[in-house]
Amino acid sequence: MGRVKSNDPCHCGSGKKYKRCHMNSDSVRPVERLKIQQRRYEQSWGENATCFDTQGCYSWMAEIATRTNPRVAVDIGCGNGLGLLALLKSGNNFDRVVGLDENQFCLASTKVRLENEGYTVELVDRAKAKNVNNLCHRYDYLPILERSNAQITLIQSDILSDPHILDYLKSLGGVDLITAWLIGTHEERKNCIDIDNLNIKTSGGYRLRVQNRIYEYADVTLSSGGLLQVVDRAEVPSTEALKQDFVSAHKDQASVTSLVVGPLDYMEYSESDSVTSVKMVETIGTSGRQPDFQTKAMISVCSKK
Repeated sequence: MGRVKSNDPCHCGSGKKYKRCHMNSDSVRPVERLKIQQRRYEQSWGENATCFDTQGCYSWMAEIATRTNPRVAVDIGCGNGLGLLALLKSGNNFDRVVGLDENQFCLASTKVRLENEGYTVELVDRAKAKNVNNLCHRYDYLPILERSNAQITLIQSDILSDPHILDYLKSLGGVDLITAWLIGTHEERKNCIDIDNLNIKTSGGYRLRVQNRIYEYADVTLSSGGLLQVVDRAEVPSTEALKQDFVSAHKDQASVTSLVVGPLDYMEYSESDSVTSVKMVETIGTSGRQPDFQTKAMISVCSKK
């Protein structure tokens, strides 16, 4: 990697010159590289989120999520806050809203966005990253101590490795809604020693691991009748066979829980044409069929406790 010249194509396959892509992050220690990639992801995902919000995608997701009038909601992977904002503006009266994200820059962006809209927000910054070697980092997580009665609580947490997060979710006394919209992450997640045992190699593998954990946690934290909503980007489910393929994948994830998977909803949309946006990565469904991405859709699947 050190032999790559600044004007050569970057080793990551982005198509950018090395100096425009990974050169700076490759030259620093793991924790600093983590911060660089977290910030880059927050900025890149912002391009996607703005594009989706302009098309009404988040409002559509929120309308589905709030059909049962949830009072306590947990959003996992809050991105830059446009999803949480759509939930809060849905017309539903929430008593408690909690957002979780591993990315400190996503949390900070979300806090600013929500406060600019007039909401009170507490950010619980409780994860300290440490260098393990020249490549990997790890997190030390403090217990979750809230200090205010803010309308929204944002918590730095990796749901795959945070030893305190499940007990915290249980302490909420019954969650009515858990949302997991468009799960993704930055490039340094693969170098986090905390999740090394999960052997995550691809973004699709990461998303699957996170969603599996969310299903398990939803099973023990949702109140009776509570809802888990998972939203992914995919091809348009134009046939019953395709719809069944998507639903079957979620039924497989829910098979170790008591959750009942419902039918899917979908909304066609267009991807951002920004070169810095987070690109959609193809994932093969349970049928093994190659997806057709000439048209794309947000796929929402809700499971009830």
